[in-house]
Amino acid sequence: MEEIARNAGVGKGTIYQLFGSKQDLMLSTIDFFGGKMDVIIGEIMTDEVMPPREKLQLFLKTVSE
Repeated sequence: MEEIARNAGVGKGTIYQLFGSKQDLMLSTIDFFGGKMDVIIGEIMTDEVMPPREKLQLFLKTVSE
């Protein structure tokens, strides 16, 4: 938590005020990136112009990053 706070430019207490625990921080991070992934994957899959093979390649690249 100290390293995260240092990189964010805030005190460790601020991180604990926002998240409560390391587990809360981890779950919030997963929720955040999961939501972003849903949007990106949704855009790929609903693209009516992109060929299926290209969709699959872009999907695999996106989830591997």
